[in-house]
Amino acid sequence: MTDGESGRRLATVEQMLVHVDTAAGRAAPIGPEVAAALTAVAEAHRSIAPPIRPVMEVV
Repeated sequence: MTDGESGRRLATVEQMLVHVDTAAGRAAPIGPEVAAALTAVAEAHRSIAPPIRPVMEVV
């Protein structure tokens, strides 16, 4: 997030997705059905234009 007037960075966010096996109570590999759904979402989002004023630097 940036200040609309000064362009100064106000906030950033980092997210990590972890698949949890609730029976085991720990992180586990993502199953093929969920992986396919996430891949479909990522592919659909590739065509979305980046923001006109980026919120943060993407390296």
